[in-house]
Parts: sequence; structure tokens; C-alpha cells
Amino acid sequence: MKMTAVLFSVAGMLIITTRCVCDAESRYHIRAPISPPLQNRETYLAVQLVARHAQKYESENDTSVRLMPRVDTSQPQLKICCFHGNILDVYLKRILHQKDQYPRMHLLIADLTRINHDLKKHCMSHNRHLIVQFREKLVEMGDGGINKAIGEMDILYTYLQDFCVNA
Repeated sequence: MKMTAVLFSVAGMLIITTRCVCDAESRYHIRAPISPPLQNRETYLAVQLVARHAQKYESENDTSVRLMPRVDTSQPQLKICCFHGNILDVYLKRILHQKDQYPRMHLLIADLTRINHDLKKHCMSHNRHLIVQFREKLVEMGDGGINKAIGEMDILYTYLQDFCVNA
């Protein structure tokens, strides 16, 4: 009887210890897919199609400028994921309202909205200064900035896949 109690006690402590380690680790790593559209081939193809369509209309000046901010990849994965989720939020609020100009945009917006919604459950605001820089550069570029951002949507989607699916 004493042996059984000791075993249950040790097993309980092992479970509690394991749970604490996992909880602490989960703050920095994503263990499961956050949003199904990030693993959807149709969404990926739609992003590629829209980005290539927008790239056809870039001027020579636009091709030498990168709108998407570079991020320090030594940061925790969830922080990088959430940063790109915040950039996605800017896309949905300020960039992708020109649905009719690009093929399959209405379907893509639905998937990107789902990703944005799913990420908000896991993310806080990260790298706010980079998001402000992104918005400022977008405004500075004017109408060309909107087209440039849509042309770089494939970069954003790739970052979301790389940092927000599985770690």
C-alpha cells in the first residue's frame, strides 16, 4: 500500500514537472499548426498568382526597394510569427482592399483573414517599431507602395509558413 502511494506521488510530481517545462517552453515555440490555411496548397497558389500579377506592374524603382522588413531570426519563433501576423493585419486593413484588380483576391482575403484571426489568439504586439516603419514606407511609396506590398505578399506568406506552422 505504501509503495503504491509513493509511486502515485512520484508519478504526479513527474507529470507536474513535465507540464511546467512544457508550459515554459510553449511561450517560445509553436507545437501545432496555428492556422489551417497556412498549410493549404490552394492558398499558397493564390498568393503566388496574386503576387506575380502585381509584380508585372512594378516600375524599375520598385524592384530595387524591399518593403517587407527584415527580422532578426535569432528571436523566439513565436515572436517572429506574431510580428508577421501584425504585418498581415496591416495588409488586411490597408492594402488588400483592391479586390477586383487581382485574380482570386476575394478567396485569398478570406484565407488571410482566417490566418489573421487564428494568429490573434496566440500573439501580442511584437516589433512595433518595424511595423511603424513598414506603414511609413508604404505611405511614402504612394500607389506604388500598395502594388509593391501585394507583389511581396508571397514573401509574407512564406514567413508566416516558416514561423507559424510547426516548430
